[in-house]
Amino acid sequence: MNLSKSRGIVFWILFSLTLCFTTVSEGWAEVYLTQEQALKIAFPKAEEIETVTLSLDQELKIRIEKRAQTPVRFSEIPVYIGKTQGRPIGYAMIHDVKGKARPITYMVVINPQGRVERVEILAYRESHGYEVRYPSFLKQFFGKLLADPIRIKRDIQNISGATISCRAIADGVRLLLGVWEEFYGKEVVP
Repeated sequence: MNLSKSRGIVFWILFSLTLCFTTVSEGWAEVYLTQEQALKIAFPKAEEIETVTLSLDQELKIRIEKRAQTPVRFSEIPVYIGKTQGRPIGYAMIHDVKGKARPITYMVVINPQGRVERVEILAYRESHGYEVRYPSFLKQFFGKLLADPIRIKRDIQNISGATISCRAIADGVRLLLGVWEEFYGKEVVP
């Protein structure tokens, strides 16, 4: 093989690798659901969906952190309340948790009794661990209350190779249940 031909092959290999790593590290994201699609899944029978933005002061953050046993890193969060005949049939919150290096956008749907009805992954931005969006993982959260552990290796099975993402989603579900408890649930002694 001549020198110019081998340089050309090396160039294309390096170019392809550079493109691959740049795509993953600087903005690769798999969007599975838009917010609108997620809310239709959350409340298929709702006559209306009301949006309320909850504000959390420092005192509320401390109470929620104590209940959920995970840090609160936001001061506001929108809650989507599905209603039928003017009565709430469920509450949905869309939030980002940090995976290994990038945020994972997820939604938790909570029924009026404070149980998880559904968890959906809207966007996943990591190169590994995308299996957290599979129903086999997400269905583990169904029916959970804040009183449940909702922890990897306790009541949530881990996915090999996706431990950080699994833990992030479990922590996020606990966190949003804590927000729900504080604003919509009965007082629970921690």
